[in-house]
Amino acid sequence: MKHSLWKSWEQNTISIGLSLKTDGHISRSPLQGRTMIGNSIYALLMANPVVDTYVSDRIYPVQAPQRDMGNLIIYGIAGTKPEETKQGPSKEDWVMVDIVVYSKDYDEMHTIAKAVREALDYQNGTIAGNEISNIVFEDYSDSWQTDRECYEGLLQFTVISKP
Repeated sequence: MKHSLWKSWEQNTISIGLSLKTDGHISRSPLQGRTMIGNSIYALLMANPVVDTYVSDRIYPVQAPQRDMGNLIIYGIAGTKPEETKQGPSKEDWVMVDIVVYSKDYDEMHTIAKAVREALDYQNGTIAGNEISNIVFEDYSDSWQTDRECYEGLLQFTVISKP
């Protein structure tokens, strides 16, 4: 399975998710609303003053309306790995989360991406009802998104939490 960022214009939305690229086709992510971990991500992002200044409430799970052309954030679950034990069910899950920042201005996109990292990296505790052991920043990349004519920054995190 290859992890990737993808867009869907069929329903005037932009989305993130997992895809299998074995046959050249992209499959749609089954995640439609906020998950339990999604609630924690959303709460942490909404509490960050820099994110609030640049994005306000334009933080969407999995997809955003195409008509929303301002600064915005999309987040989604890219995968989950249970922490295997010989004694029973997993006591911790390692959840891979993608967060994509969009902005018409390159410097603003980087400012928002930095704020996202600061809002999430090494957070722990009970956040929006979820027991989070740790959130770890994994990777960052940026690019130009031709269809929306804006910059995009992809941040990847691992959230270690109780299932």
